[in-house]
Amino acid sequence: MNSFDFKKIIPHVIAYLAFVLVSFLLFSPMVFNGKVLSQGDVIRARGMAKEIKEIRESTGEAPLWTNAQFAGMPSYQIHQTIDGNYLKPINKVLLWGQGIIASEFVVILAMFCCYLLLLVMKVDWKLAAFGSIFYGISSYHIDLIEAGHATKMMTFALLPALYLGPVLAFRGKYLLGGGIFALFTGLHIYANHIQITYYAFIMLAVLGIIELVRHARKGNLGDFGKAAGILVVAAILGVAANTSKLWPTYEYAEVSQRGKSELTSEKGSDGLTKEYIWEWSYGIAETMTLIVPQFMGGGRFQNHEKTETYEIFYRNFLQQGYPKEAAKSAANAQTGGVLYHGDQIFVGMGIYFGAVICFLFVLGAVLVKSNLKLWLLISALLSISFAWGGHFFLNDILVDYFPLFNKFRAVSMALGLAQLSFVLLGILGLQHIMSKDIATEAKQKALYIAAGVTGGLCVLALILSGGMDLTGLNDGSVQQIISQVKADRVSLIRQDAIRSLILILISAGVVWAYLKGSLKGLFMVVIVGLLMVGDMFQFDKRYLYSEKFEEPREATADTNPRPVDEQIKADTDPHYRVLDLTRGNPFANVLTSYHHKSIGGYHSAKLKIFQEFIENYPLSQENMDLFGMLNAKYIIQGNGAEATASRNPQALGNAWFVPNFQIVDNADQELAALATINPGTQAVVQKKYGAPLEGQKFAIDSSAYIRLTNYHPDRMSYEYSASSPQLALFSEIYYPEGLGWKLILDGAEEIPIMKANYVLRSAVLPAGKHTLEMRFEPRSFLLGENISRVASILGLLMFFGGIVLFFRENGLPEVDRIHDSELSMQATKKAKVKATVSKKKGKGKKK
Repeated sequence: MNSFDFKKIIPHVIAYLAFVLVSFLLFSPMVFNGKVLSQGDVIRARGMAKEIKEIRESTGEAPLWTNAQFAGMPSYQIHQTIDGNYLKPINKVLLWGQGIIASEFVVILAMFCCYLLLLVMKVDWKLAAFGSIFYGISSYHIDLIEAGHATKMMTFALLPALYLGPVLAFRGKYLLGGGIFALFTGLHIYANHIQITYYAFIMLAVLGIIELVRHARKGNLGDFGKAAGILVVAAILGVAANTSKLWPTYEYAEVSQRGKSELTSEKGSDGLTKEYIWEWSYGIAETMTLIVPQFMGGGRFQNHEKTETYEIFYRNFLQQGYPKEAAKSAANAQTGGVLYHGDQIFVGMGIYFGAVICFLFVLGAVLVKSNLKLWLLISALLSISFAWGGHFFLNDILVDYFPLFNKFRAVSMALGLAQLSFVLLGILGLQHIMSKDIATEAKQKALYIAAGVTGGLCVLALILSGGMDLTGLNDGSVQQIISQVKADRVSLIRQDAIRSLILILISAGVVWAYLKGSLKGLFMVVIVGLLMVGDMFQFDKRYLYSEKFEEPREATADTNPRPVDEQIKADTDPHYRVLDLTRGNPFANVLTSYHHKSIGGYHSAKLKIFQEFIENYPLSQENMDLFGMLNAKYIIQGNGAEATASRNPQALGNAWFVPNFQIVDNADQELAALATINPGTQAVVQKKYGAPLEGQKFAIDSSAYIRLTNYHPDRMSYEYSASSPQLALFSEIYYPEGLGWKLILDGAEEIPIMKANYVLRSAVLPAGKHTLEMRFEPRSFLLGENISRVASILGLLMFFGGIVLFFRENGLPEVDRIHDSELSMQATKKAKVKATVSKKKGKGKKK
């Protein structure tokens, strides 16, 4: 057993303190002044989860269903309390006890995870610290943070640690690698952005193939088998620790927009349409923003105050009576919208990987010879090709034939994986510049190629700026100032191309000076590291400028209840829905859900039947009876403070009896029949759901009634009375049989729930006076929690076992790997010899 040298911890403490310092400086208005970023998706997420959190606070248990949006949906992808996954405490520790919307702590975590991976890749700790700081504050992360994509940001923060286990396992650290992989697979999935985890596992599969070939060539497939075997076990434990999240989500995905449709007009389509998937495809030419960030005009969330276009908009808003600060904000947003001239609808920012890191990436691609180089290079190129989406033919093939690829949209997020690959290979490249095992001539050749390629791209951008097509999708709205807009686009390209070229030339010059012996290795690392981090820090401030940070009350002003909301909430009815027509498209706005159970909402994976319902029966006076069967009791109309609420006379309540029903053959006929039926007296049911209706005839019973007596999203109680059997319709969204909803008569007998009127639940109820309880008890979650408990305990045992065993056998590894160049070492040696000779001569003279 090796003794543990605590002095070796000091470099890591220094590195971590540097991470904290840089993150706190970047988000200083939040850390030191209590301000917040007005993050759109965070505001939307809170609205989606409002009902769930209120019930959790009052009962201690979060419901698995919510009626706060789209007339009802599972809460699996909104807000879910998981008690069975015992990895949660580690997640809390890594974030200092904060949640994932605490951006400064998530950025620190990203830096820490990247630092661990770079150390395992045998990078000097100081260089690893610079590279990790750069990764933490990288532009794509800032783009996610500014928009409020908290789950995406958390998964990218954990991404380097997800790679860490396989890298260790394939180096023979089997238990340690497996334990780390089990832990971070579990945490990565728990962060709840499966698309990024899916892409990451594709990249790990690439690593596995490369390692298989390497081991086969060396004739040690046994070692590969051990590593692969323990990684598979670890992955299973990490996935299984999230069973209560993944299993319900899988069930839901099958009946959401991403699943199959019952409509024959959809031809049994499975997954999203290509048009929807490719909606956020990064343009191939747009990839130039990775080195020249404003090559396509920048983004909507950027500070454009130095452009003439901004000045025009700013003056216009002032003339319209806007307050100064509001005019600035509006002018910036409008300027960003029109200056962008890429292929996407809009972008928050032009994703910038950093001029220095691009230079180092090419340096690493030429100089590094390990399998890690091949893996990182392939991962970077593959991720970028994914981000191209519909612009690249391979992606069409993947959508058609590759498992699950058609379940995800916004493919441009794959750039986040490429960003990490650029950082890792770039830092490895600089580490290899200091390697004693590589000839100086090879290093110089790699330096010239890297400077030539990246500098050449900047020069190309300068050349193209004078002749490229600068037409944007939004040019039609600014034809009166289009010449100024195009002039600003040219200016932005040239400014950033020159800026990036200068950074590349300085960095290359510093490396060249090191190779010539004029600069010590430590100074080279510090100078290049400061150039790299300073470049990205300054770029980030284009988006995180001081005006972006607001007082909390200002950031949440739109979520405050209006007089009309207070008026509606005075209704003591426990369960009704609201249709809000005052905030644009109600099916793309979640603000109503802050105060009411909404017919509308905001989510990228609505239930398929609800999406098809609103597509075929859009909001109109003619269709209001159909929204009435969803118990849209109030309709809000008007503008701002003048908005008013009116009772919807066609709202049918929580449940009602209908004497008439129609059996149809398929979903197409069921959906079409809604155009002619009266939902208050008629039901239409597909044949495959209609077994309880066989031989039934329902008499009109004027004295019959059914009413809701208690409301909870997961448990709704009713009482009813009828002198003969009745067909009941419930204003609740249908969820397929077997996925959780049960209808219990008098606390004992389960009654089948049918699908009716395309989106509703219905049931045949026996005569008499009875009670009903509608319960949501998904087996996938309840059993999944027990599986999660067992798997997470085993994963933690593997992790801590691997850590203890490693340090007992190895202690803390050395992390100083900076070496001076051959010429520098020769000069130092000559100086020492000269000093020794002089010293001896001096002693001789004294004698």
